[in-house]
Amino acid sequence: SKEIPLTIKAMALADQTLFVAGPPDLLNEEEAWENVYEAKTQQDAEAQLEALRGDKGSALWAVSAETGEKLSECALPSVPIYDGLAAAYGKLYVALADGNLVCLGPK
Repeated sequence: SKEIPLTIKAMALADQTLFVAGPPDLLNEEEAWENVYEAKTQQDAEAQLEALRGDKGSALWAVSAETGEKLSECALPSVPIYDGLAAAYGKLYVALADGNLVCLGPK
């Protein structure tokens, strides 16, 4: 298993490729609970909240289901909605919180 630095809002498995999408994961929750009253923890928590709102961008990763290695990555114009990722007929569809639907396929 591998750590993916995203707050995963959506995922889909297509053959041996796992697609995951979401905003950046900026808060180490274990450290935050241990240092909940420290200023840095409060700043990190605020940054994580901004990321969840979509203020810090969002990304789509393709990951090998076998090895966990990142195969590719692309930026998304908005945060994906919860469970808003689907793979069908060689294309990947991502429903975004801004109301758009992105369709990705081979070149």
